Formats: sequence, C-alpha cells, structure tokens
Amino acid sequence: MPKKNVLKKQVVAKLENAKFLSSVPFESGFRFFTAIGNYTGIAAISLDEFTAKLQIVPAESVQFHFERGDFQKWITGTIKD
Repeated sequence: MPKKNVLKKQVVAKLENAKFLSSVPFESGFRFFTAIGNYTGIAAISLDEFTAKLQIVPAESVQFHFERGDFQKWITGTIKD
C-alpha cells in the first residue's frame, strides 16, 4: 500500500508542476499596465515568467493590477490554476 500512496503523490506533484511551467499564447499573456492605457511593455505567458516579471515591473503596476483583481482573474481564468 505505501508504494501506491507515494506514486499517487508523485503524479499529483507532476501535474501541479506542469501547470506552473505551462505557457499560454502571447495574446492570452498577462500584460502589465500602470494605469488604463499605460502599458509598461512587460508581459508574461506562464506563471514562472509572471513571478519573474513581478520583480521588475514598477510598483505602480503591481498596485494597479492588485486593486483590480487582475492577477487572480488571469491565473484562474487563463492559466486555470
């Protein structure tokens, strides 16, 4: 029995990692703005890239998207996580 539990956990971990590493087409990527109509020129097409870009985008962009719930919408609606 213990072997089945270990195998099941490994499969679940691989599925979760695959979602983290998967990407979406550029047109579905997350584009960082500092205000409506003020695009920063920075975009992300995967969660991995998204977390890296959060380190370099202006703080105003993070605040703008956080207040609007854009991060959550993109992750649940587009990335499906």
